[in-house]
Amino acid sequence: MAQSDKNDLFIIKQMIMEFVGRVEFQIDKLNKCGLLIGKQAILDYTGLSEFLYLKWMRQDMPVWYFDGAPYAHKENLDEFFKAKTRVSSKHLSDEVLAGVPEKPRAAKK
Repeated sequence: MAQSDKNDLFIIKQMIMEFVGRVEFQIDKLNKCGLLIGKQAILDYTGLSEFLYLKWMRQDMPVWYFDGAPYAHKENLDEFFKAKTRVSSKHLSDEVLAGVPEKPRAAKK
């Protein structure tokens, strides 16, 4: 390999490293501000399964979709779950509290 080719490769490698460094810096900046980007980041933060993620989305979980990607702020998710769980469970049956699934309700005629 000629010296000029080696120099070109070195320059390309340096440019890639600088670009990767800038991307990592931006990601770190976003993480420090509490922004979660992508479903997996939200699932990891909340500990939800995909099934529960969809159920909570139907309960107005604060997730914004932009260009097909979900964005959520950690504090908004924390506040959402604090508000949703700020209820009394004293009216629930022992079966529900023990985790026994409720029987399906009969359809109204």
